[in-house]
Amino acid sequence: MDFSPATWRWLADLVLVVHFGVVLFVIGGTAGGVVCLLTGRPRWVARPAFMLAHATVLGVVVLQAWLGWLCPLTTWESRLRRLAGEAGYRQGFIADW
Repeated sequence: MDFSPATWRWLADLVLVVHFGVVLFVIGGTAGGVVCLLTGRPRWVARPAFMLAHATVLGVVVLQAWLGWLCPLTTWESRLRRLAGEAGYRQGFIADW
């Protein structure tokens, strides 16, 4: 595909927002789980669908860290940034931010 640099940048920013949402989901779900275990609240964390989604995402993140892999979202965003004529990540999403 032959997009303009602005389009590639917009797509990279979209991936960044999704990636940031995944990070918030992992952190918020973990914090909510700890609070739920300690106090019995918040109840939204105890829903089976939420727990399954959170455990799956957290498992993928832990496996990637354990194996030393970069997150596919990091790789994808970095590639889009390079297509926009910008520098990609030097290390990784968290390390660069």
